[in-house]
Amino acid sequence: MPYGPIIMVEKNGETNRNYTANDVRAAANLSYRQLNGWDEKGVLPESRESGKAWRKFTPGQVFVIMVMSEIRRRFGVPLDKLRWLGRQLFERDSDWLREAVHQFALLGSPIFLYTDLKSIVSIDADFEIGTELQLGAFGPAECDGFIMLRLNDLVNRMLRCLKDPIQLEVSDRGRMYMLGETFRSSARSVGEQELLELVRKGRYSRLVVHLDDGDIKKFDAEEELKPEQIETIKEILGERAYQHVVVKQHNGRVDRFVRTLSIRPGERDATERS
Repeated sequence: MPYGPIIMVEKNGETNRNYTANDVRAAANLSYRQLNGWDEKGVLPESRESGKAWRKFTPGQVFVIMVMSEIRRRFGVPLDKLRWLGRQLFERDSDWLREAVHQFALLGSPIFLYTDLKSIVSIDADFEIGTELQLGAFGPAECDGFIMLRLNDLVNRMLRCLKDPIQLEVSDRGRMYMLGETFRSSARSVGEQELLELVRKGRYSRLVVHLDDGDIKKFDAEEELKPEQIETIKEILGERAYQHVVVKQHNGRVDRFVRTLSIRPGERDATERS
């Protein structure tokens, strides 16, 4: 059964519309029989309006049911364990949805829900979970193991159904930021910190590091300029006192325009342009 894109939430996560059991069935890839069975076993939240026989669900509740459906489908989790998980997630259903969207949008990283189905359930980016593993956070003696479910696809399925659809992309920016912070905190000198900054700028095609007794004395940073920038060569030459400029021509036209900057640690890069 294909998934139905039926979740319509506003950009701020709020909506004044609730959703029916049919909507949930389509979104979570559940049959009516499965949905009724979950209801009878106490897996679903109590969502009936007073005096009415049919259910209504909030967007946050629908997201949680989608998560639980994926966990049961992928890992074969029994309903009694799923009931425990549902109780934890439905206590703050909209917060789980907002948290997953927030982390995905902010970090761009793979986002996982992880749980031992007994006492722990949380959402974190992949690199944050890696840090927690290194610190031994997943090692209590009574813990038999964890289930981890990647949430990015579920989040995007919901965001695609906004009035103005959004598609978030997985990227390395969160992980690279954390690696940069780790490098910066462990750097032994200003030179090592600035080496990282030069790499992260993405402007330079090659960096050569000059050392003296293990200390960074200067960098040679090679930058590819656009051939049409040759017309501003006087301005470019005036930007720094120490630089090496190479212009290559082919058939009378500039084919390559490269400059190499000599940068010393602590020296402000006057060539930085917006």
